[in-house]
Amino acid sequence: MSARYRWVTTRGAGWCWSPAASKGNHMVDADGETLRQQLERSRRLGFLGPGPVDEHIGQSRALAEVIRDLGHGGGTGALLDLGSGGGIPGLVLIDELRWSRVVLLDRSERRCDFLRSAVSGLGVGSAAADAGKREAVTVVCGAAERAARDPGLRERFDVVVSRGFGPPATTAECAVGFLRPGGHLLVTDPPGGREWDANGLAVVGMELVSSSSDRPAWSLMVRVGDLRPDLPRPEGRSRRRPLF
Repeated sequence: MSARYRWVTTRGAGWCWSPAASKGNHMVDADGETLRQQLERSRRLGFLGPGPVDEHIGQSRALAEVIRDLGHGGGTGALLDLGSGGGIPGLVLIDELRWSRVVLLDRSERRCDFLRSAVSGLGVGSAAADAGKREAVTVVCGAAERAARDPGLRERFDVVVSRGFGPPATTAECAVGFLRPGGHLLVTDPPGGREWDANGLAVVGMELVSSSSDRPAWSLMVRVGDLRPDLPRPEGRSRRRPLF
């Protein structure tokens, strides 16, 4: 894993790209609606945390480099953004990388309405996928515990990303149901990093691969072994009675 992250542009058919990938976002649809504009709208709606939009974009691009180093995002593989909220990091990862399938998952109908609008406005929904322009990007609205029981979502993803979804035990338990064997969970951590309990991760069938305390701090886990049939437990249980 590289210690320093570069910003890399992935070109896509039918799209216009900024000439300098390292100086801001570059995804533009036919009507000139940019990723940055969508994220500014997310900020106005109260869906983004503190800090400039460009800072959110830059930190999400750092996560894209972690994923790229794993060998994903080159045109194949499936990505799920757990608790996608205001579109960070999911929308940026769609911009930076190429996938065969992307799901943006959130339990809030209001946030899902924004995500649907952003996906449509950026031209990365089902119509674009049918036309061969982009990967299939869909928004799923509902609790992660229920979604992870859906046969169309369970054990279907190579990478799950999570930013501010919940405590470590909750995040790991909800994420593992979506991961294929050998799939990776990439979580943003508080500034300075976080210690993940190795024994606790083993309970849900995960191992810590690597982490970084830089900005953004992150931890990378991999799913190992068979998926426990009882995971994730019913909605709310992972918060009330965490496994670690």
